[in-house]
Amino acid sequence: MSLKVLIVDDSIFFAQMLKKSLEALDVEVMGEATTKEALVNHLKLSTPDLVTMDMTIPGTDGLECMQLVKKHSPNSKVLVISSMKDDEIMGKAKRAGAAGYLQKPLDDDELALAISRIMAEKDLMGQLDKISERIFIECTMDVINRLTHEAAVFQGEEPLPEETKRISAIIGLVGKYAGRMILSLPAACADEITALVLKKEKVNEEEVIQMAGEMANMIAGTASSMINRQDPVFGLRVSPPVIYYGENFAMSSAHVRSKKMLFKTSMGLIHIDYGFQEVEQQWM
Repeated sequence: MSLKVLIVDDSIFFAQMLKKSLEALDVEVMGEATTKEALVNHLKLSTPDLVTMDMTIPGTDGLECMQLVKKHSPNSKVLVISSMKDDEIMGKAKRAGAAGYLQKPLDDDELALAISRIMAEKDLMGQLDKISERIFIECTMDVINRLTHEAAVFQGEEPLPEETKRISAIIGLVGKYAGRMILSLPAACADEITALVLKKEKVNEEEVIQMAGEMANMIAGTASSMINRQDPVFGLRVSPPVIYYGENFAMSSAHVRSKKMLFKTSMGLIHIDYGFQEVEQQWM
């Protein structure tokens, strides 16, 4: 990382520890400040990309110091590193403009990931859009093949077909950007896949619901893992599925870049609708 970092902490000992950790990440440490006066002097002489901020500073606190950073170096990001971490103090730090919050003692991997997330390029959403489509197509086809031993055919980005009765599983995607994925199958297709997987001639509604939820979880989980391997900054995780069984339903959001993909199988048309919100949701 070719970053310039200023350390603000009342503990000289911890500042030295942090400096060693940062230098191991190829970060240039511009200096250390233990008071607000020292902080202002540093900011008058240089412009750091990132300021690490303790919340306890003699004669002041991290919140006032963040205001000083905003005043003298408005383009600098602030990462709070404090021994205290509770909802109230984190809320105050966020409102003061902190881009992230870590608790002492630090883990070097946690520090590296936090800095990567904070300093990520503005077109990170564009990167996610670019890689996610290929990954969701690949994962959907792979899961269908593993469950049914049949190769699905990708039909392109198409809207949900008209069906009188469908089963749909919604999976939440949580990470740097919030999103969701919907797996939707005709009821007859879901019944057939469930019977095939369970090796039964007849299946009940609960078994079909469980199959749809697990299928959606497999697709979303595998896709999220592949996206995270492309860039750990995304930090995607999946939430438990919510199942709808019945008539078609619509789910939309002005903030979600939704992509609607259709896959053809001998059992029916399987539909995937996924998307991520425009705005960053996670704050560390």
